[in-house]
Amino acid sequence: MTTVREVAERIEKWAPKTWAAEWDNVGLQLGDSLAEVKRILVCLDLTPETAKEAIDNSCDLVCCHHPLFFKHFKALTFESSFNDLVRELIKHDIAVYSAHTNLDIAPGGVEDTLAETLELSSIKVLNETYSERLYKIVVFVPEGYEDAVRNAMSEAGAGWIGNYSHCTFQVAGTGTFKPLEGTHPFIGSQGNIEKVKEFRLETVVNEMILDKVVSAMLEVHPYEEVAYDVYPLRIRGKRLGFGRVGTLKKEISFEELVDYVKERLECPIPKIVQTKTSARMTRIATACGSGSSEIDKAIAAGAQALITGDVKYHDALRARTEGLGIIDVGHYYTERIIIPKLAKYLEDQLGDRVTVVQSRIQDDVFQKKAHKKSLEIYVDGASSGNPGDAGIGLVIKEKGCNPVEKSEYIGQATNNVAEYKAVIRALEWAAEAGAAVVTVFSDSELVVNQLNGDYGIRDPELRQLFSQIESLLKNFECVQFVKVPREENCLADRLAKRASTVRS
Repeated sequence: MTTVREVAERIEKWAPKTWAAEWDNVGLQLGDSLAEVKRILVCLDLTPETAKEAIDNSCDLVCCHHPLFFKHFKALTFESSFNDLVRELIKHDIAVYSAHTNLDIAPGGVEDTLAETLELSSIKVLNETYSERLYKIVVFVPEGYEDAVRNAMSEAGAGWIGNYSHCTFQVAGTGTFKPLEGTHPFIGSQGNIEKVKEFRLETVVNEMILDKVVSAMLEVHPYEEVAYDVYPLRIRGKRLGFGRVGTLKKEISFEELVDYVKERLECPIPKIVQTKTSARMTRIATACGSGSSEIDKAIAAGAQALITGDVKYHDALRARTEGLGIIDVGHYYTERIIIPKLAKYLEDQLGDRVTVVQSRIQDDVFQKKAHKKSLEIYVDGASSGNPGDAGIGLVIKEKGCNPVEKSEYIGQATNNVAEYKAVIRALEWAAEAGAAVVTVFSDSELVVNQLNGDYGIRDPELRQLFSQIESLLKNFECVQFVKVPREENCLADRLAKRASTVRS
């Protein structure tokens, strides 16, 4: 049977509670630690919606990133939506466990996952908040038992230095002792001083597993009374903390970095703070959740941009003044990336005994709606024969921007083919520009009516071009084809005619 306590122990094996920030509230928030667990819901936030999801999935435990309880309270009445949420959890015997800032800073945790998702290299901790205390264990072992003791300590976690395990040192010597009345010596007899060939065996261990290693050593040591020492070391083990700084695969502009971050984190509309410098960027800082407090550390680390969430106005001003670009994707998008990883970890640790379910309804509390880019494009095609040298002309208009003129020689074509190719090029350009809504104006009644489905298309070549247009329509939310008088389309007409006379 798997209990809530066992699940908690597995999570704390990855992210011990002692790593959490002082202000944080991590660990078991609600429920019985000895209760059986068969199904777990993993989510970022425990809300009424995710609580219902846990109930609907018959879950016994919710593992959430953000704590259910942050503030102390003196009473628990059921007159608020939050307290009603707690009542529903209690009613359905659902325990709640939170791994928050301890999971943020843990190796492979939220901070590491954010930096790795952005494919940074040479990653370092930005703001160190914790370093492991290391101890030296020295134990004296009779000859012939040194391997058993070494293996027991190493398998318990001692002797790890970087990517090396079972790191120990031993030296031979002579141990002396005199068993007194009431003893049962492994070697020697009561009342006689014994001299025994022994090894001094020493290794290093971090504070989190010190007791476990000592217990493992005592379990296999043959002596009735084991002589061993534990020394604190001034050197430190793993260095943990908030934020990361690293290097991009290649130099890119700030605008390219924004697009890259949007793609990698699947964030629709980040807030950005762009500096006046036009330098290309390689050194990037990241901070999950609310990262304003890491701005100074990012600047000191030589970062050119910080990717984070919840940046306050005055902090953003200070960052811009100091030359640090900011891409604020929001709290949600910097942390949701840990949910699949935590779910996979629990599946690996607990095996088939427990079913782990990832929340499918979690979303960003801030609903970001993008401004839908809208373009008006006037198009025309011109041919000197049937077919003959042909060209196309486009006039692209966007609100608040100067019109953009484009023309292109397209080789030998009929006038109708040129008209179609002008439409195709207009839609290709609009797609590249990221437009959502496009209105195409043409003075060709035939083309507009065919594109709107009012006329049939008999010409095989035009049918093929029509198919290309249909494929391009998938890139937009809305496309309209509008017939305009020739005089309203005179600029596109001039561009097309001029292009038909200039071979590329």
